[in-house]
Amino acid sequence: MYKIKFVISFMIILFISLSISAEEVFSREYDIYKNRFFLSVRGGEFLPEEVYSIRTDLVVLNQPAWFENTMNFKESFIFGGSIGYFFTENLGLRIDVDICSTDGESSFKANLPNPLKPTESAEVTTTVTGFASNWTVAHADLVYRKKLSSRLMFSIGAGATGVFTDIYVLDNFTWDWIANVLGLVDIQFETYKVEAYSFNIYGELQYYVDDDISLSLEGRYFHSSTEIEVPDYIYNAKLPVDMGGVYILAGLNLHL
Repeated sequence: MYKIKFVISFMIILFISLSISAEEVFSREYDIYKNRFFLSVRGGEFLPEEVYSIRTDLVVLNQPAWFENTMNFKESFIFGGSIGYFFTENLGLRIDVDICSTDGESSFKANLPNPLKPTESAEVTTTVTGFASNWTVAHADLVYRKKLSSRLMFSIGAGATGVFTDIYVLDNFTWDWIANVLGLVDIQFETYKVEAYSFNIYGELQYYVDDDISLSLEGRYFHSSTEIEVPDYIYNAKLPVDMGGVYILAGLNLHL
């Protein structure tokens, strides 16, 4: 979270610094509607949402038991670019591509009968680390923008999202869980290629340094769901996963 606060604080300080520039610069009337085509580069913080959380009921030593597994990816830096065109002063189309890499962890929890006293049960937990993911996220949005002042522009947009993610095991991968010792599950980890499509929504504030250049602060949420084949995971199964999260981005925009 401290990284998000840093990005937001940096942009606020930058906006204030530019706003208290020379008086003659303030007196100029900027025509920020005149350029319809734009290019952007940006970077910031990505907070992925929970990938999955599943619970499976089992029978162990003729007693009821359950197994629960949750996967999460850590927040990370994300960067990318966009291109867009406004058909009118207010309505346009924008296409974005963003990429990032992030580490992940998976927590395992189970309620199992005691082998010595099967009528009694105990809860065991562990966390698996040592895997990561590469994300490529593409958005195609319909955008509405509104001029707030001679320098400020606010935009909102929504549209389609495509998420392309590789989840893979690292050299420091650790797997130490009582379930494998008991032979309850045989989990095989491999590289998974996840592809999902859904929606996104965003809001953006732009500060125009000149008619052709602006700085921006953007917040975006996207979500997509799909299934991946997971061999020997309790049973051979299709595992439902959610691929999405929130961006907080600072950007530089060129208006042509």
